[in-house]
Amino acid sequence: MAYIIKDWDRIYENAQSRKVDKLLWVAMPNKHDSFGFRMLLSKPNGVALYGAWVLLVQLASKCEPRGTLVKSGVVLDIPTMAMLTNAPESILLEMIEAVQSKGIEWIEVRDLGGSQATPSQLVDERVLETTEPGTRARALLPSFPSFSEETLIGECAERMYALHPKKKNFVLVPSALKASANGTKELQPFLIEVETCHAVWCKTEDWTKKDGRFAPPLDQWLADRGFTKWPEGYKPPSPPLDESKCIEFDPFGLLAKRNQK
Repeated sequence: MAYIIKDWDRIYENAQSRKVDKLLWVAMPNKHDSFGFRMLLSKPNGVALYGAWVLLVQLASKCEPRGTLVKSGVVLDIPTMAMLTNAPESILLEMIEAVQSKGIEWIEVRDLGGSQATPSQLVDERVLETTEPGTRARALLPSFPSFSEETLIGECAERMYALHPKKKNFVLVPSALKASANGTKELQPFLIEVETCHAVWCKTEDWTKKDGRFAPPLDQWLADRGFTKWPEGYKPPSPPLDESKCIEFDPFGLLAKRNQK
């Protein structure tokens, strides 16, 4: 079931927008005397809810088809919307419930037959709790939709930037991610690994303290291939050690004793 903004073509499109495949703006009514607007603004946090509605309309203007909360055949859920707009999930959920209510009715829910497997599942809390995030990400690969290379990189860049604690240089992020993936034979597993590693770093104290002041800009982190280094305790499984090369680093002789048994 997908969220559909009602009367999208009549209210949010015009002669200019219909000529454009990808919108960088969206037309919105500037009337403040409609019954629905007054009902929404009359709520205790009505201004915040209306701000969330504007974000949702802007997000819908970049979806396919426009006016739906669906991207590349994938139905967007609340966590994904929050990630893409940087808005709190609680406000988005309250807003969506409000604009469906009688008297406002700005949005509806419709069955479009879209996939319920959203990209946000790849970096949810279950991924962050595992001690083997690389393995977990690869296990989720079947739920990762098969998009074009441009779409995969662009949407991965959007999600990572929305999660990143330091908001800087977004325009450079897609090209940095594309450069990092240059020469990669299997793009989907590579992006899953990068996004999962990034999500883990976003949970660390080094990146979260002082509102992300000490986190590197995302484009720089990608250029430096920061995704090849995992935080302590979240490293992906390593290949088996060659014990013959580890004897000299075995001060207690544990390996030698075990080999004698």
